[in-house]
Amino acid sequence: KEVLATKSILSEFKSLCLENQIIPLLLYIPTATQVYAGLYAAESNSRFIERVINSPDNPSLQAIASLATELHIDFINLLPVFKSEASKGRLLYYPFDTHWNVEGRRTAASFVASYLRRQGS
Repeated sequence: KEVLATKSILSEFKSLCLENQIIPLLLYIPTATQVYAGLYAAESNSRFIERVINSPDNPSLQAIASLATELHIDFINLLPVFKSEASKGRLLYYPFDTHWNVEGRRTAASFVASYLRRQGS
């Protein structure tokens, strides 16, 4: 039911974009838990470990990616690049909330800009 509703919304989004000569684009923004899940240690905060262990794979990511493909909408997934940066020890989110810090914003901006440059060539 949710997938069909989302597909309808995305179809309308695409139509409105094209009517206004805008290229539709979907950007997947991962949560800090998704980014850092594989990097926890036994000494990590117990609440974080509990969230990681109890969080299933994100089926919404796969659903959105599939819908984007089906509807021919470009899809940018920031999860792989954020995981890569996190594995290098970079902190991309503020420690006490869910927003990106300066490093997270720079990482996202650089990745999206690079993607758009490749699409323009």
